[in-house]
Amino acid sequence: MRVADDAGADFIGVVVEVSVSRRSVSAEAARELLGVTRRAKRSALFLDPLSDRLRELVEIIDPDVVHLTGEEQPRMLENLRKYFGGKLFKSIHLPPAEEQSQTASTEAKSSLIKKAVELIETYAGAGADMVVLDTRDVSRGLYGGTGKVSNWDAAAAIVEASPLPVLLAGGISVDNIEQAMRAVRPYGFDLASGLERKVGEKDPELVRAFMDKVRKLGRQP
Repeated sequence: MRVADDAGADFIGVVVEVSVSRRSVSAEAARELLGVTRRAKRSALFLDPLSDRLRELVEIIDPDVVHLTGEEQPRMLENLRKYFGGKLFKSIHLPPAEEQSQTASTEAKSSLIKKAVELIETYAGAGADMVVLDTRDVSRGLYGGTGKVSNWDAAAAIVEASPLPVLLAGGISVDNIEQAMRAVRPYGFDLASGLERKVGEKDPELVRAFMDKVRKLGRQP
């Protein structure tokens, strides 16, 4: 956490009470982990939580950002807005690039883009501040944290049409950040596996190398 904070990350997130994620921690552990940050905004990530439990978790962790990563309905964001004054992020999920490229027609890809933008518009109306385009893995029951990239052509079209700022997630690393930046042009990036030496353990050198590369690319015309 401290390495990412010192390297200049804008947001640092912790997965909370998500049984399918090996990165998941308890609310108490999340509060402690996020407490080491000095400048980055503290984000708590949840997957389809029950409304009452979500409120309890938010009160325990006291994050700057609540990031809903599953299939939460807009009403959940509307209810969150009644008691949470921080930022609300909502994940929108795309299939892995190899899955879509093999099976999807141009018409199907257009439909995927249209549905994603409509979802973003709906969540924007419910109070979301930012969207995270992530890659799902149905076979493993994962909504994010897959280490797989999505179709970046589709992602770029969604970013262009979105009424909200969009972070790109899914298989982003030091090796492909330049390609991702030029292909998609998102507001920013959300990384997990691409900066780890093993699941749940960030590699400090990868974190620093990634942030250095992002800064250099940001200075290019």
